[in-house]
Amino acid sequence: MVAAAPLPAEASTSTQTIGSIYQQTSFGLGNLSVYPPAPQFSVDPFDASLGELTSTTIRWASGANGSVTVAPGTGGGSWGVDFGGTVKVNDFPYNGYGGGDGYGAGPGETINFLLPNSGRSDTFTAADGNVWGAFTGTTPYSIAYLGSYSGSSPYRISTINISGGQAQVITEAEVMYTYTPNTPTPSVPGPLPLVGGAAAWRWSRRLRGLRADIAGP
Repeated sequence: MVAAAPLPAEASTSTQTIGSIYQQTSFGLGNLSVYPPAPQFSVDPFDASLGELTSTTIRWASGANGSVTVAPGTGGGSWGVDFGGTVKVNDFPYNGYGGGDGYGAGPGETINFLLPNSGRSDTFTAADGNVWGAFTGTTPYSIAYLGSYSGSSPYRISTINISGGQAQVITEAEVMYTYTPNTPTPSVPGPLPLVGGAAAWRWSRRLRGLRADIAGP
């Protein structure tokens, strides 16, 4: 009997999700600009024991939220955030994204704000030689979101006449490896055990001998 050919392996994924939260808990009265640190992460390469890597997807997302109070006795105040920069694998810049928004209120009022996440997603294959070696290597590589503000930060938080409050700039990064799992080598069946066949042969021989004894000379 001819053994059936193994079915082709379906693609599988392996994902690393990384989160970074920057929190600014105090704002001074007047005009103020704050530059949260640039997000940079270390990522483990693909585990080659799982199979053959076919693509890598890197997703970035940035947003902000918080609550601040406008100083009383002023003509009003505001809070704003803007961001923009380049995303990189090791030293190779491959794309960029940005966004932002601002909020205002009267003296003594509270500004509650939520800037939904925005970002981008990029997928790489073996044709992308500038970065593919990082995904298939044996040592961790870095991914980063870098901008032109102080300290290469991609973020700027700006306040006017804010007496206090709290704000968060949130950056999330996700790396997803898509791969074809290794196909186990099919086992080759060995010879059938001879115990049953040998026992049947011995039993048949005993029957023939018994019939010969009954029949006599």
